Formats: sequence, structure tokens, C-alpha cells
Amino acid sequence: MTSSTGALSAEEVERLTTAATGLARREVASLSRGELLDAQHAVARLTRVVGALGAVVAGEVQRRSAPDAPGGGFARVEGFGTPGAMVSRIGGSTVASAKRAIEAGDAFTVVPDDRSG
Repeated sequence: MTSSTGALSAEEVERLTTAATGLARREVASLSRGELLDAQHAVARLTRVVGALGAVVAGEVQRRSAPDAPGGGFARVEGFGTPGAMVSRIGGSTVASAKRAIEAGDAFTVVPDDRSG
């Protein structure tokens, strides 16, 4: 379901995952040279967008996992020692890779403007 606030929903991501899974099952051996090049460019763009989305979500996991948050933060409440461990385990990546995603996601975090007037 799409949120009325424009927030991301897991259902939307699952629909895209299903569509991408269907594409991944298609054969590519019969593509012409130009079609293969176009497909490679399109897949590269998709990979970058998916990576950015993963980073945004990882950054939010980090933000909500502040040690002073209730229960020690989101990651701890969910049974993980650190946000990096949570992102790593759920994403099937290394902790180092998860930390890089979290750092990249921090760049997308909206910081309130505390300036007056």
C-alpha cells in the first residue's frame, strides 16, 4: 500500500522485487550486440538506484538506533547489537559493506535547519 505521505512501503518494494526477479529469469544469449549493451546500461542504472534505496533505509536504521533511544535503539530492540550487524544480517552482506551503506545513507538524511530567521 502506498502511504498518503509518500513514505516507502515494503509492499511497493516487494512488487518491484517480483518484477526484477521475472526479468532475471529471461535469457539474454539471443540479444544483439546493441540490445546487450542497452540492457547492460539499464541494469547498471537499476543497480545504482537499488543501492541508493538500500543506503537510505540503512541510514534510517542507523538514525533510529542511537544508544540513547528507548530500549537502546532500533537495532538492539530488534535483537542486533549494532545497526551494522542488523543491515548486514538482513541484507546478506558483510558488516563492512553494511557500514558503507549506512554511511552513504547518512548523506540522504534530512537535517533540520536550526538557524533562526
